[in-house]
Amino acid sequence: MSGLLTESEQIMLVKRMASIFMFEEGKAPYTVASRTGISVSTAQRIYSQYLDGKFVKLISCVPQKQKNEFLDLLKDFTLSAGSSKARSRLLKRTLH
Repeated sequence: MSGLLTESEQIMLVKRMASIFMFEEGKAPYTVASRTGISVSTAQRIYSQYLDGKFVKLISCVPQKQKNEFLDLLKDFTLSAGSSKARSRLLKRTLH
């Protein structure tokens, strides 16, 4: 994927995927925005699309175990908020 997307695009894709899984877990747009670092307006837009069923196929393609692992990694990322180096390492681990 690194040949197709820049690092910042890869990070944004990960955040947006995480937001979909978090909505599936019942999280609210503001919570998703604060935990992922996406804007509230982006979270609300993705949530609206989620409610419209636009991600049903995507969600069904990912086994629950992988969703849970992904959300656990996001939690670690959130907890590393004090360190940009820690965040970078976690994202690189996620993307590779």
